[in-house]
Formats: sequence, structure tokens, C-alpha cells
Amino acid sequence: ERLLPQDEDARFADMDRHLLSLAQKGWLDYSDEDNSFKISPVVQEVTKAKNAHRLLDDCRILIYTLLTGLDNDNRHQDNYRQAAVFVRLGEAVIFSIPTPDVNLSVLCQNIGNYHSDTGNLSRMMQAYQKMLEILTNLLEAEPDNPDFKNGLAVSYSKLGATHSALGDLPQALGYFEKDIELSKELHEAFPQHVGFKNGLAISYEKLGGTHSALGDLQQALGYFEKETKLFEELHEAFPQHVGFKNGLAISYEKLGGTHSALGDLQQALGYFEKETKLFEELHEAFPQHVGFKNGLAVSYEKLGGTHSALGDLQQALGYFEKETKLFEELHEAFPQHVGFKNGLAISYSKLGDTHSALGDLQQALGYFEKETKLFEELHEAFPQHVGFKNGLAISYEKLGGTHSALGDLQQALGYFEKETKLFEELHEAFPQHVGFKNGLAVSYSQLGRLYRDKMDDGKKAKPYFQKCLDIWKQMAEMYPAYQEFKNNYEWAKAQLDE
Repeated sequence: ERLLPQDEDARFADMDRHLLSLAQKGWLDYSDEDNSFKISPVVQEVTKAKNAHRLLDDCRILIYTLLTGLDNDNRHQDNYRQAAVFVRLGEAVIFSIPTPDVNLSVLCQNIGNYHSDTGNLSRMMQAYQKMLEILTNLLEAEPDNPDFKNGLAVSYSKLGATHSALGDLPQALGYFEKDIELSKELHEAFPQHVGFKNGLAISYEKLGGTHSALGDLQQALGYFEKETKLFEELHEAFPQHVGFKNGLAISYEKLGGTHSALGDLQQALGYFEKETKLFEELHEAFPQHVGFKNGLAVSYEKLGGTHSALGDLQQALGYFEKETKLFEELHEAFPQHVGFKNGLAISYSKLGDTHSALGDLQQALGYFEKETKLFEELHEAFPQHVGFKNGLAISYEKLGGTHSALGDLQQALGYFEKETKLFEELHEAFPQHVGFKNGLAVSYSQLGRLYRDKMDDGKKAKPYFQKCLDIWKQMAEMYPAYQEFKNNYEWAKAQLDE
């Protein structure tokens, strides 16, 4: 009754009579015990094969019910319990129906989004690849259909995001470049179409994020500036449209992050303040909207990090506490959502860092232990997700540093060695990834300092300082815009000169 509303189609009226009739003819098995019907897998496959030409029309109501139940407004309900059932049924549908259809492609997208929420990257990839296949066929049949072209662009964007989560940035970049090509064509052909303008803005964001991760900050900055210009125009023209307001807030965050990486903290702070103002307005107007609540939490994190870098630790602490409160609420309400769990882990890390800088190491240790527990759960559940592996490595670094400061050197050494092992694996698998390369250099520097400064073993320390020097020298030459890499290279040189 939930999947096939009887008032939608007369074919579904008196369903029990039809099912009993099929059972009497031997097509279905009926169980008196629980009043249920079953179908043999063989019968099912034969029936689908012989009726392939009519499956799409027969399943239209089912497809619409499933895609609606899995859209952004409904997917999070009941902590994904309904969504989990709808996804299982939806996957049976999208891989059974041979006829390309636009609603089928939307169902693929919504299934992929569910797997994105819950961290299953392989099934996320399958859903988006099926979406790509459907839209490619639709566009081949109607090459001038702008909606099919837009759908194909979205499928490229989704596949790019999946490859990015798997750590394959060159592959991700290729998909994002295909996305931007189509999005530009659509915006140029229909400049007044706000959906296509919005799509182009998001395409610029994806390209900017990938170039940033690959170390090209100037290229990234250019894309984020283009994204922001489009979202400012959309928000100005449609100030009540929450999607455009949300997009503008995110674009300010991207600009702030890039200016921060370029060393301009005051410029970054201005963008993060603009971002936070928009998210506060959105969250106040729609307090139940999980996306706006998540966005506000992230904006508090960005403000906290910037105030911390500017030396105002009490101001930073206040923002990190606000961030943590929001992520604790989100994680409690949606424990299956890996993004909220990841966000909570990061917020604990930020609180730990701040308490450590304020001299309260025991308080810091408690937060780092909470962070590590969450990242260990995420990495164990999703070992292919490089973001969670990276987060776990960083959490080990925090624990190592705190135990070192507390004088427990063997404990510290164990955590630094765990950190280094993870970063060596990440760097070996993805040598182009700037963050993993930098993380490995940091882990070597931690081991070097521990051996030299705490264990008074300069001989063991020296090879680690040499390793981090080699990496940061290479990074300073490859990514001259990153002031951090130049500073780290000079620091590593000084360690070897001592």
C-alpha cells in the first residue's frame, strides 16, 4: 500500500485478489502462517525477461514513490530506516529496467546520495554509473534536450565526488571537467535559467576543490571566485531561495579556506563571517533542516580555526564549543550518517587542540580519545574511504603529541608510528594528493622530535628529519603558493643543522 498507492492506478486495486489468483496458478507461493507471498527467483527473472518492454510503464508509480522517499527532504527521516528499505527495492528496480527514463535516473541519483550519507562508496559508485548510463542514452536519443544534458552533467559531478572520496583526484578532475563543459553550454544557451546557473556555480566549486587538493591554490581561487559571483547574482535576484543562499554560504567558505591556505587570515576571516551569517539565518528559519545545521556547524569550525591562528584562543574555543554542540545533536539524531559522525570527530579534535594550547592537557586528551574512537569506527566500517583514514591518522598524531607532552614517551611513540603507517599507505596509493604528502612529512617530523627532544636519541631522529625535509622541499617547489610548505621546509633544514 505504501509503494503502490491504490488511488493512483486502478491496476493496483484489489491487490489481494490478484495475488491469490497468481498463487493458485503457481506463479507465487502463499504462506498461511504470516499471510505473505513469495516468488521464485527463476520465475521472477523469466517474467522480467519476457516483459522487458513493459517494465518501465508498469513500474512508473513504484519508481516515483521510491525516488520521492529517497529525496533530500525525506531521506533522513526515521534515521534512514525507511530509506534503507527503499534503497534495497530501488536498486532492484534500476538494474532490472532496460528502458532509459529520466525518473529512473533521478532514482539512481537519490540512491547514490543515500550511500554517500551512509558511507558505502562502492554502491554509491554503482548507482551514479547507472545514472550516467541512463542519461547518456537519453541524450543520444534527444541531443538537444537541455534537461538530459543537465542530468548528464550532474552524473559526471557525482562520479567525480565519488572518485575524490576514494582519493583518485586525477580521475575526479576528469569527471568535473566533463561536468563543467556541459554546464557552461547550458548556461550560455539559457542564461536566464536559474537551475543551469546554479549548476555551473557548483561545477566551479568542484573544480576549485580538486585543484586545491592537487596543490594549485591560484587555480582553485579563480574557480571559487567564479562560483561566488554566480551565487551572489542568484541570491540577489532570489533572496528567498534557500538553495541559492546555501550555495552562496558554501562559496564564501571555499574562498575563506583558500585565502587561509595562502596566508591571508584577515581576508579568510571576512569570508567565514559572511558564511556564518548566512547559515545562522538559514538555521534559524529552518531549524529542522539537517543540511543548514551541518553548514552552520562547519562555519563555526572555520571561524574557530581562524581565530585560533590569529592567537585568540578564547574566541576560538567558543566557536568550537558551538560547533561540537550542533554535531552532537546531528550525530545523536542520525547515527548512521557518516558525515555527521566525521564532523563530530573533527569538532572533538578542534576542542582538544584548543585546550592543549591553553595548557589543559588532560582535557585535551579526553577530546582526542573521543575523536580517535569515532575515526576508528569509521575507518573500520569504510576502509576504502580515504577521508576517514586520513582523519584517523591525524587523531593518532594528536594522541601522540599529548602523551609526549605528558611524559608518556612509549605511548606517544606508538601513536606516532600508527600515524606514519597510515600516511605512508595513503601517500603510496595517492602520490598526487597534497594533504597526504604533507601529512606524511608531519608524521616524520613528529617522530624526529620525539626521538631527539624527548628520548635524547639524535641518531634515530636524523633520518626522520631528513625524510620530512625531502618532502617539504619538493612541496615548496611544486606548490609555491603554500607559505606553510616553505616555512616547514626552513624548519626541517634548521633541525638538520642543529
